[in-house]
Amino acid sequence: MLMKIGLLFISLLFCFCSTDTISVEESVSIVDENNQNSSTSNGNSSSSEKKGLEDITYVYITDKRDGMKYKTIEINGSVWMAENLNFIPDGDNLNGGKLSSCYGEDANLCDVYGRLYSWSGAMDLDTSHIYNDSLPKFHQGICPEGFHIPTVEEFEELIRYARANYETKVEALFDRFSTWEYLYGSKKKSPTGEIGFDILPGGYRRWILSKDYISRFKEARFWTSSLEEGGISIYFDLRDSDGNGAVEGFYAREVISGYNANNENRRGEFSVRCKKN
Repeated sequence: MLMKIGLLFISLLFCFCSTDTISVEESVSIVDENNQNSSTSNGNSSSSEKKGLEDITYVYITDKRDGMKYKTIEINGSVWMAENLNFIPDGDNLNGGKLSSCYGEDANLCDVYGRLYSWSGAMDLDTSHIYNDSLPKFHQGICPEGFHIPTVEEFEELIRYARANYETKVEALFDRFSTWEYLYGSKKKSPTGEIGFDILPGGYRRWILSKDYISRFKEARFWTSSLEEGGISIYFDLRDSDGNGAVEGFYAREVISGYNANNENRRGEFSVRCKKN
């Protein structure tokens, strides 16, 4: 019986926060001798998936601000959300508002890709204030209590880890069940996704031109809390090739946006992926 069931991992975590905004739930995963995964829970969320070269166990947390549950994963000693944030800022509605929106203002797409946030919405800062200085370490922004908006350095560390430890390099960070289209051209590809970070091609909203939503199925952009001199914001752009042969396969790049507090384009909306403090 023990040979059939294999190895049982039980991880029980507790989080006691004075603001009581987040809870961490029991996660139980079972991996049998044939690498077939199943999950059990006593009324709590749990998950285990076989992805490529390793077993992935997600621990689910609940954001008590709205009851939304998110899967998290430990990567190289750090805990990240393994899906995009979908919290509605105060004053915004389900489809969208001043600080955030769903792609195409379609609430159903928020359930898939999470919300898209303006820089002020992601950082949870007053839009009337000009922020030209660096933000503090572990800047919570719109993330749940105990999590923060990652810095450029934290994203770079994650990408270096993928490149150093996986033959597929950055591709290991993408969601294996998604299909990505080349940014230019008609080619499509499903990534390997061995790590379980599960980046989805959720697109983004640009503001300076037509304020439209673009690049769904093709691209993901994530805000960082880092600022260049003069308050210029930085984001990460992830996609599957340029389609013109300049870059082969999946890749990630840091973009110094040129969007400072006085720039209308800072109101463009990107995804948010939170990291545990």
